Amino acid sequence: MTRRAMGPALVLACSLVAGRAGAAPSVAQCLDSSEQGQAMRDANKLLRARELLSTCASASCPGPVRASCGQWLKSVRERTPSVIVAVRAADDARDLTDASYRVDDGAAERVSGQPRELDPGVHAFHVRAPGHKEAEQSVVVNLGEKNRLVVVSLAPSGETTPASAAAAADAEKPPALAPLGPVPAPPSSSGFPRVPVAIGLGAVALGTLGTSIFLGLDARGDLADLRSSACGAAGTCGDGATDGIRTRLVVADVLLGTSIVAAAAAVWLWLSAPGR
Repeated sequence: MTRRAMGPALVLACSLVAGRAGAAPSVAQCLDSSEQGQAMRDANKLLRARELLSTCASASCPGPVRASCGQWLKSVRERTPSVIVAVRAADDARDLTDASYRVDDGAAERVSGQPRELDPGVHAFHVRAPGHKEAEQSVVVNLGEKNRLVVVSLAPSGETTPASAAAAADAEKPPALAPLGPVPAPPSSSGFPRVPVAIGLGAVALGTLGTSIFLGLDARGDLADLRSSACGAAGTCGDGATDGIRTRLVVADVLLGTSIVAAAAAVWLWLSAPGR
């Protein structure tokens, strides 16, 4: 290649290299993005911090700066929360697929079921859908919370067609009253067999009382025999020797309480029976 032919080629190559170098951040821009990114991260302005740290984590920045920004960028991405907005009708809970929303003072977006990343904190969701009243709902978006479902219910706007208005009017009419028939007599308070039940409860009280007395006396007799034995005198009797006695004493106490309750119920039913 002649020198005259090489001239334009060198100019073109230099212009391409200069263009690429102009697109990449300078060392000063890398350092500035690093400092501002950390400040935005500490202020929980995570979306802006991610933009700045992405700049200083680019391949054209110095190695130490690039490595630090890469670690900070990974942490910011993990901490950035996201929400999924769902809009439903308040009357039948169906999804309103033609709804739109905006977060705080941002631009309106169509509901899509996709996650929307936000900075942590309180955010106001302004929601609207055709045929429904607009609504606003404030939500606290927590740090690191991913794909939180934010459900906003919209009430109908009240705009009805003539046919639906007539149907609503018919629905509001009171139903026709059926002819009155004979008034049923109130149930008799004497239908409950108080006296037989009282007698039955009395029998239960006597039976459980007798069983309680028998078990208690039997257990206490065995306990006296155990105390007069060799191991009882020495205090070396094991749990196996006392478990049966303890169980019978507990059962006797439970049966005694049951007999008292049954006896009290029997007396109350007997005294409250009609004609007494």
